[in-house]
Amino acid sequence: EQDASRIFDGKSLQQLASGLVSKPDTMSEAKFEELKGKIELKIVSALLLQHENSLVVRLALPFVSADDKKAVNAIKVQRKFNWNGRTFKES
Repeated sequence: EQDASRIFDGKSLQQLASGLVSKPDTMSEAKFEELKGKIELKIVSALLLQHENSLVVRLALPFVSADDKKAVNAIKVQRKFNWNGRTFKES
């Protein structure tokens, strides 16, 4: 695991990955926990938006089946971090 704390304002990749899922208001807690359980390996991917000096960070799900991926997408979120000259801060 890479140390991202210097880049993401003190957040580790594990902390970052945990923040990339969110329970929709209309979803039960049991269903949310079931879907989170389908994400066996949390892989964080980032897309550099060079014209904005920012990164869009999201979970990659390479080991989730195609059927489960549709369901898990309902709880995935992406986060945008802007470069402030020293670190990426969440916008």
